[in-house]
Amino acid sequence: MIPGIVLASASPRRADILRKYGISFCQKSSGAEEPGSFLADGAAMSNARVKALDVSRLNPDKIILAADTVIEFENEVIGKPENQEDAVRILKRLSGKTHFVTTGVCILYPPENVDILFADVSEVTFKNISGPVIREYVSLVHVLDKAGAYALQEHPELIIESVTGDPENVIGLPVRAVESLKYLQSLFQ
Repeated sequence: MIPGIVLASASPRRADILRKYGISFCQKSSGAEEPGSFLADGAAMSNARVKALDVSRLNPDKIILAADTVIEFENEVIGKPENQEDAVRILKRLSGKTHFVTTGVCILYPPENVDILFADVSEVTFKNISGPVIREYVSLVHVLDKAGAYALQEHPELIIESVTGDPENVIGLPVRAVESLKYLQSLFQ
């Protein structure tokens, strides 16, 4: 029997990616506190593990998928903006520059001692964007729940020049996570 999958996230973007690849799942958000504010890959993987463990305690017979996405720019982790003004400040700072997007992924299946932890990194280069373009972007996209104050899948033509690496990683769940889930499920068929 194939065990069910639980996405330990309330993220509609992560859910959309799983649906896009035909993965059946249910969503249960973790209430765990994210401890990481250190280097991007360590923070992303640590936060993903904390979320996965939290949801796994209540769903020990399910495959748990948790992820955390962070942005690193000039050796600093850039989180979600506090408000609209902070979003504008972050976007101005990223204008014309390249930053790194890291998504940490943790997949747990306790009955079979499965414990997978990894991070994927992509590079995103912003266009040189003016104040009016930034204000237009912030008015079109709900930026307050997004690390770095932007979403690759929403109006990228306004701000994004290029992406190197997995675009799904930038959105919040690398394709490698989906492939890992599919492989894990195939073991139980």
